[in-house]
Amino acid sequence: MLRGLLLGFCVLTFNMVNAQSLDTLISHFNRDIALYESVYPFQEPIPLDSARLSAEEAAEFFENFAASDEIYPPDLQWAYLSRLNKSITALFAHPDLYSLDLKTELNAEVQFTDDGRLLQISFEENTGGTYRSQVVYYHYRGSQGQFSSIYMQEGPQKIELKSDGYSSIIPLGTKNDSTYYFFTAYVRGCSYCFEESFGLILVTEEGIKEAYNYTIDSRSWGEKIDVDFSEEGDSLVKVLYLPDDLNAGCLCGSLEEGSTHPDQEGYPTQDRLCKLLFRYHQFQIYLIEEGCIYQDPLGQPLEEY
Repeated sequence: MLRGLLLGFCVLTFNMVNAQSLDTLISHFNRDIALYESVYPFQEPIPLDSARLSAEEAAEFFENFAASDEIYPPDLQWAYLSRLNKSITALFAHPDLYSLDLKTELNAEVQFTDDGRLLQISFEENTGGTYRSQVVYYHYRGSQGQFSSIYMQEGPQKIELKSDGYSSIIPLGTKNDSTYYFFTAYVRGCSYCFEESFGLILVTEEGIKEAYNYTIDSRSWGEKIDVDFSEEGDSLVKVLYLPDDLNAGCLCGSLEEGSTHPDQEGYPTQDRLCKLLFRYHQFQIYLIEEGCIYQDPLGQPLEEY
């Protein structure tokens, strides 16, 4: 009886410590991400005594730089990122991490797949430029094993996914001990540089990588990739974009560049929209249609398709 009570007490105490430890890790992460986001990379140097560095971090700063009572914003950002990397590493190692609603607990963007296996945590790198680069962490727990990817981690990686993360990650199922996901992704590279992509993520015992990727670069605002998952077991992916200097244009059948009629010259260039249609079927993606949509003078503008 006494032995059973002691065992129950030990289990209860262990669970309480684990829960408290996880709460502490999340608290530290949220604190440090707030500090990181508060630093503007082009602001004036920051007084060291107000930088909220630990004694160890300050000592490391003095070791790498000449003695100073100021720290430049990029150096301070790096110190905060180092803290965040340590917090994320500890979070990924915690056995109860997946039991929480991480989308509400963490002050960051969270993608957590519906099968409860693949986790993406991300936030803006805050470089001050128009390229909206991201700081991204990945963690996977499944039958193939546990894999993690820490920002700026050196050495061989078992996770080879996008450095700027994904907009959506959708489980597709498992085949021959390999798990598949469908993804969409978006990143703004400059004021008028937009990249969208979709494809498949493959998980095996060797790690995680993209098995298929289609990317379109464009100067145009707005979504270019439309995914229809309404069909049972299959999906259609429609891609519409305006041809410009960032992409290869599109195939338009017999219509030549600069002409609206294949056999007549002298016609002005007609605006057109590139169209591609893909089908996802049984862990494969197929291109099933390619062509152009031309402007109908009585129809809606091409930008509104």
